[in-house]
Amino acid sequence: MLWLGYGLSILLVWFENRCIVLPLWDRPPLFRTIGQAPYWLLRLAITYGTLAGLWIMHDFKTAGIAFAGYYILNKATFKVYFDREVQEATARFRNLPPSPYAAILGETAGGRPNPEQEALDLARQYVIQNVKGGRF
Repeated sequence: MLWLGYGLSILLVWFENRCIVLPLWDRPPLFRTIGQAPYWLLRLAITYGTLAGLWIMHDFKTAGIAFAGYYILNKATFKVYFDREVQEATARFRNLPPSPYAAILGETAGGRPNPEQEALDLARQYVIQNVKGGRF
C-alpha cells in the first residue's frame, strides 16, 4: 500500500512540474490562483507520509532510495518541461522586432545585437516568471 502512495506522489510531482512552467492562462484551473498551495500541501503530505511509512515498515535504506528516486525524478521532469517551454517561447520571441535595448543585453563580435541570444534570454525570463506565478 505504501508503494501506491509513492507512485501517486510521483504522478503528482510530474503533473505539477508540467503545469507550473506554463503561462498563467494556459494552466489548469487548480494552478491558476490559490489552488496551487493546497495541491502542494497534499503532495507534500502524501510524499513524506509515504517515505516515513517506508522508513518505519522497512528500513532507512529503502526510504532513502525512494527519496533519492523521487528527488531525481522531480528535478529531471522540471528540467525537461522548463527547457521545452523555453524552446517554445524562444520560437515566439524570435519573431519580435529588435529591441532598442538589444545592445545592452548582448552583442556579437561585430558590435551588433545577437537576436538569437536576445530571444533565448527573453524566453528564459518569461518561463521563470511563469514558474513564480507572475506575469511577463
